[in-house]
Amino acid sequence: MKPVYRILLFFLLTQLLYFSTREAGFVTDYTGLMERFEGQSFLGVFNSFGFPALQPVFNFFLYSFHWAFGVTGIGWYFMYTGMHVLNAELLYRWIQAMQQNFPFKNAVFIGLSASLFFLLSPYQTEALVWRVCFNFLLSTCWIMLSLLFLTHWLSTQKVKFLLWANLVFLLALFSFELALMIPFMGILLVLFGAATNKENPLRKLAILAIPQFILIGLYFLLNRILLGAWVGHYGADVHLRMEVSEILGNFFRFGLKLGAFLRYFDHSTKEMVFAWFDNSWLLYSLVGLFGLLIAWGLMRFQRLQPRLRLLGLSLALFGLSLLPVINLYFNYLFYIENDRYSYLASAFFFTALAIGLSFLPRLLRWGAMLAFCLTSVVLLWQTNQYWAKSTQVYFSLLEDFRWYDEKEVFVLAMPDNYYGANLFRNFSGDGIGLKDALKYIQQKPVDAKFHEIALYNMTDPEDGVHVQTDSIGNLKVEFNHYGSWWWRKGQGATNYETDQYRFINEGHHYRLEWKQKPGNAVMIYQVGGKWAVVRDRVDHPTDNGQ
Repeated sequence: MKPVYRILLFFLLTQLLYFSTREAGFVTDYTGLMERFEGQSFLGVFNSFGFPALQPVFNFFLYSFHWAFGVTGIGWYFMYTGMHVLNAELLYRWIQAMQQNFPFKNAVFIGLSASLFFLLSPYQTEALVWRVCFNFLLSTCWIMLSLLFLTHWLSTQKVKFLLWANLVFLLALFSFELALMIPFMGILLVLFGAATNKENPLRKLAILAIPQFILIGLYFLLNRILLGAWVGHYGADVHLRMEVSEILGNFFRFGLKLGAFLRYFDHSTKEMVFAWFDNSWLLYSLVGLFGLLIAWGLMRFQRLQPRLRLLGLSLALFGLSLLPVINLYFNYLFYIENDRYSYLASAFFFTALAIGLSFLPRLLRWGAMLAFCLTSVVLLWQTNQYWAKSTQVYFSLLEDFRWYDEKEVFVLAMPDNYYGANLFRNFSGDGIGLKDALKYIQQKPVDAKFHEIALYNMTDPEDGVHVQTDSIGNLKVEFNHYGSWWWRKGQGATNYETDQYRFINEGHHYRLEWKQKPGNAVMIYQVGGKWAVVRDRVDHPTDNGQ
């Protein structure tokens, strides 16, 4: 297949499956991004607009998109989907470049299958749709480019490819922390080539690794000087947290999630399977088994089929890609949430999967490949409908808000997420989720003091609550449906209190007891895509407040 036809195929498939999300993703952290951009010029790129990480290259793209498109989705949409197509094409080209250096059978099948698995995976939507996740798309592009240049360098020995690889590494380093894995991936490529060709790798390792590790040292030194900490972004306490059993278990969880679509199983099944890796006996038995397989593969490396060698390399790259995120929260309860963490790693996992399928007889391997792609398409379509429906609710609620002249607004209930697609989630507890969305997305700032009492996980676009008021003004806020629970600060809500009120979670409903009842405040809650108002009476469940 000619490159132009392949890229066109990738592009058309992506547009067909993602077009319903073209206005989605301007939620949660995006409003925080707009706050950082507010009043700033393009020069803010150089200090990442105050974000605690050295990401000027990433912020260059974000600010450019903001300057060019504002909060109109179509421009962002084509940039993000275009980058996804580019990443799939780079994956294909890297596999073909590996085939030229280390010949193996069925290279076209492996390249096309891996690229399509990556392109169509239902786990890619968070990176493509949530507008703050361009760092995962961008860093994946840099990493695939770096591997492609390094592969060409290993086969041709032309210095220009090594220089290009190092330039890309520098851009990646100041884009996102995933770039820290590039030197280790390069070392793997050098060792793989040396073992295949029975040559001494020391000279190539020195030429490749010394400059890149010097750059990494300078990068951490700049972190210390400019940010006051060696480790930016979430900080050392998060990034350097080492729970060995959790980390090892997450490697298996990510593999099952990607390869078996396990996150789309019913809750009891996926909870049971993912919990297997909390069992130390099972976990360390699997780790031991994999250790023996690795040792066996290394001892018999020269006698292994080239495809088996590439399979091992792909799995090693999969593991390296997960290292920066493997100790972060692994979510399986909802769709979408934290799927961005596996965007890069999935490219190498799907390469390994495609290699495995290539050992099947011709009809079986193409049948298995098509079955996997069709399953991906169905689940991807379903997931993008969650994004599309959540976006309809999101903009409907912003348009329906009408209390701009009030001094104080109590938001009794509104959606945190819709099947994992974020809506008004915020982690402050200070009532900024809706207020910031009105200011930066609806572009209608409101001066009122906001109190976000509770949020919930939405399961249907018509979900909502109703409110009862007792004789002394305390409130009972109850779901109109089942399957949801109360949220606050990005997680399940527990009882809490402020100087004004007590929030008491009682499951299907909560009680709001006043310690100091507000005088002239409006109290609103959400039903579907509309807002309702608490009256001095018992509200009807479908009362829309108008």
